[in-house]
Amino acid sequence: YEVLHMGNNVKPTLFIHQMQKFSPQVIILICQGNIDYIKQLIGVIREKDLRSMARIILYGPEVEEAVRDEVHADAYAANEQDLCDMVCAIMEETFL
Repeated sequence: YEVLHMGNNVKPTLFIHQMQKFSPQVIILICQGNIDYIKQLIGVIREKDLRSMARIILYGPEVEEAVRDEVHADAYAANEQDLCDMVCAIMEETFL
């Protein structure tokens, strides 16, 4: 897989630019107490009609279904194994 690491709390305009440039199938947003930022970022992705481009997975030990629903993500993973399994399944769906 090709991975583009954007860093922490990237400005939404830069994030959107990179989405348009790279057309990702999966976006992983690491949750470290920054739920408001994630909610805002996903809102901008929706406003720009890019939401259907990629599956958005929230990752973090304290993430749960309620947070996923609040920010309008597709899935959440509390540990690395679950995250890897989700990404592999999405990529298999996309390319097989």
